[in-house]
Amino acid sequence: MKISQVKHNIIDVSVYSYDLSGAINNTELTRSIENTPQRDPVKEGNDSISFLIATSANEDVEVDMNNVHVKKLLKSVKKVFSSCVDKEFAIHDFNAWAHMLEPKEQTLFHNHSTPSSGLWVMSWCYYVKVPEHSGKIVFVPDYHSFQTVIEPKESHLIVFPGWMNHWTTKNMSDENRISISGNVWIHPKMREEPSQSLLNHLGEYVFKKMNEYVL
Repeated sequence: MKISQVKHNIIDVSVYSYDLSGAINNTELTRSIENTPQRDPVKEGNDSISFLIATSANEDVEVDMNNVHVKKLLKSVKKVFSSCVDKEFAIHDFNAWAHMLEPKEQTLFHNHSTPSSGLWVMSWCYYVKVPEHSGKIVFVPDYHSFQTVIEPKESHLIVFPGWMNHWTTKNMSDENRISISGNVWIHPKMREEPSQSLLNHLGEYVFKKMNEYVL
């Protein structure tokens, strides 16, 4: 008896990267971020172990949204999303923060999902300063069956679903690794409120044109 084989593609999740070299002044961004105090979760009232483990708050730094170089970066990031979001979806909101990882530090396992009714979160990370051996970013889908490791590069923008769990390996250099991250909230242009299960799997459809985009 001949046995036939059929492949069933259960889930297809992508992480996109874009080279913004020459478009952003990383030297000025580095200077601005290194001169800004890092967040203190304890002073903010978020001193629980669960909060510190589930977020990257310890290494986060506020970005000066009025800084001309920050504005230029955010304009480029918004241009990427505006050009790639399918016409049936709309951008609802946008935020950003800086992330400074000091030598021997690493970012723990977390994701960027937030309880937003009717909204779907896409996340992004732009690498401002990436010394050699300063760590890699590791993506782990919810089902924990495998992980994908990406080597960060200066001036590269990475875009990924907000629900995608990720962490970074340890910074083994003698310098800080600096990045700016953020979330983009997207919602379908439909009268009926979509279910959360639908929102969790919209990534490939919402950004189906992402690989065709050129900044």
